[in-house]
Amino acid sequence: MTECGCGCDSVGFEEDPNERSRPVAHGTGTTPSGGTVGILVFGTSTRITELEVYDLGAGEYDLRLPDPSSIQPWKHGNQ
Repeated sequence: MTECGCGCDSVGFEEDPNERSRPVAHGTGTTPSGGTVGILVFGTSTRITELEVYDLGAGEYDLRLPDPSSIQPWKHGNQ
């Protein structure tokens, strides 16, 4: 696992330089400390390339991967 420039948990996988990544899934979840985060999954037509976590109220010190059982698909207005 790595951190992106903002300090959030991110996981980068091998990318194909010939195929551009794009968001393929978007959801929300709850960190082990109780914070709410957004989750973006990026990929190509053949592979997942990155998982990124961003703040939806968790605060800068709780931008961590959420508890897997808490992850839900993104719905307009669910924060």
